[in-house]
Amino acid sequence: MSIGISGLGIYAPKKIVTNDDLSKLVDTNDEWIYSRTGIRQRHVAEGEEDTLYMALEASKVAIQDANINPQDIDFIICSTVTREYAFPSVAALVQKALEIPSIPAFDMGPACGGFAYVLATAESYVKSGLAKKVLCICSEKLSDIIDWTDRNTCVLFGDAAGAVIIEENPSQATILKTIIGGDGAYGELLRMEKIGDKPPVVRMDGMGVFKSAIRIMDEQVREVCASAGKTIEDIDLLVPHQANARIMSAVAERLGIPVEKTYMNVAHYGNTSSVSVLLALADAKKEGILKEGMLVACPVLGAGFTWGASLLQY
Repeated sequence: MSIGISGLGIYAPKKIVTNDDLSKLVDTNDEWIYSRTGIRQRHVAEGEEDTLYMALEASKVAIQDANINPQDIDFIICSTVTREYAFPSVAALVQKALEIPSIPAFDMGPACGGFAYVLATAESYVKSGLAKKVLCICSEKLSDIIDWTDRNTCVLFGDAAGAVIIEENPSQATILKTIIGGDGAYGELLRMEKIGDKPPVVRMDGMGVFKSAIRIMDEQVREVCASAGKTIEDIDLLVPHQANARIMSAVAERLGIPVEKTYMNVAHYGNTSSVSVLLALADAKKEGILKEGMLVACPVLGAGFTWGASLLQY
């Protein structure tokens, strides 16, 4: 059974905040941010652009790209850590907006590991026969949970959404293998923390995350290739979670994958958590870098820790 992606859609908010803009808020500058992260700018949602709005916009594009009707969808999964309500879920509200009656719809919150988690879950449901066409969404409004006075975190994150249609006999990419995992022992390194009466915000041990991310994403690529009967040399394009250019470069170096076979667009979006791989796949395709026939490896790592990797055959 061949299961994979038949439609892909993304949405990035209209407002762009550059490194120079941030230098007016905190003690930082473009050189300091770019040299440490590879980030030049990020999109920041405002007005009506909440998590649901972005999720719905990305979903509409994915549905159109797959050339299906919304009513063809029989399952919706959304990865987000920034939903507006504890319940109903973002997935359920997308279902309502798309006027799809009586289908399962739920959210999950693996943070930056979300892409691998939604893919693994959707593939399992299709393989088991519980679903035929799954709308997988990743939508994050991280600007709501950032401490804009903390220069170590506020420079990193951006807002965006992405969505894919997962089904049997896909028209775009086959999922050869997806693996997922995690370990709560790493939880303190990257967390949301509430201090006093203030809303909870992101707190991070930057060096701890940096070292762990390089090691774990390297391991995940090797494991997913071994599980699929492939080698590192078979990979045509490495599309990692777009957290930090230095992390991605280090992962590629450990794997022996040259920089020209590693796609990065973190400079334009910052770290968009679960959305980042979807943004990267969409941009790589638009730029003509991602071509038919390519074997693409997508390792991810997020708070929790959660992690995983997908091997996609285009």
